[in-house]
Amino acid sequence: MIRGEDKLIEWWSSLDALVLKAMTIVLTEHLKPVLSPRCFHLAGNGGLKGAVREVAANVSEHSFVFRTDVKGYYASIHHGILMDIDQEKREYS
Repeated sequence: MIRGEDKLIEWWSSLDALVLKAMTIVLTEHLKPVLSPRCFHLAGNGGLKGAVREVAANVSEHSFVFRTDVKGYYASIHHGILMDIDQEKREYS
């Protein structure tokens, strides 16, 4: 992370990207059966077009639609806890 006077910039290395990709591949196999098909950002769930289709199909029934995102979500994850959870899950699988 790079801290400026009024900004915080998260700087990911190529090794970070490689580890995240490897974890994504492995976790996708285990989590896909329990994840909602409405997680449109996941491969095979329709992407942006699927999300737009879902909203368009339901917008007449509802007055409001909102999109959520958490700024800095991945940077805010406590890595020690994440690794403990990972270790625990791998021991039981």
